[in-house]
Amino acid sequence: MDLIELSKYLLDEQAAEKYLLEKGVIKTFSKCIRCESEKLGKIRRGKIKCYDCKYEWKQTKGSILEQCRISASKFLGLLKLFELEIPAYKVAKLINLNEKVVETCFLSIRNIISDEYEIINRSKVQRFSINEINGQVIVNCINENDIQDWFEIKRIRDLVGDIQFELKFRKQKFYIVEKRNKNELTNIHRFLRHLNYRIGRMRNLHFKYIYGYIKEIEFRFNNRNESLFISLIQRLKAS
Repeated sequence: MDLIELSKYLLDEQAAEKYLLEKGVIKTFSKCIRCESEKLGKIRRGKIKCYDCKYEWKQTKGSILEQCRISASKFLGLLKLFELEIPAYKVAKLINLNEKVVETCFLSIRNIISDEYEIINRSKVQRFSINEINGQVIVNCINENDIQDWFEIKRIRDLVGDIQFELKFRKQKFYIVEKRNKNELTNIHRFLRHLNYRIGRMRNLHFKYIYGYIKEIEFRFNNRNESLFISLIQRLKAS
């Protein structure tokens, strides 16, 4: 979705809701979530009522919008800015949201991208397996006994006390020499080169967010030849 198309949804909440309903990000309810009656109706904007048990719930129930607690139009704007890698504090100003709300939304998106996001490694060196399956690079958490290809990310402090990150592939500090024939590079090496550049820009990231951040980089890399916005919508639908 380009910015011109996005603009019509930012100014029209009903159109934004319809778009997310059509894409499956907002669920369509055919039965009451409490008594399973099919006698449902919209009673006011964004709410559904069961006429048998009188229970009411929001249209966004069970979706990422419920987690984020924002409107459909603002969510589409936020998702586009996430695609463009705009920092949370800038996103908050651009779409008039609290910065903590934006950070919660970004965390929810990364949580959906990564099935193992809650895994937290408290050590200064974190090890991850890396494989290529059907042209897709897959990164996962591993333990010390795994024997597959792996890389490490080490947290170090610089001279002024800021936390930085260093990448090692199979215990070697990672360097990629640009080859004349780029086809000689595997997808894994392309990904690691990209990851090495990205982690060089990371500062003071808490250890519990590292895996989610890497999974976001993996998702962007694997969808680099596709529309990232549409790929995100499809992943959110699957959630």
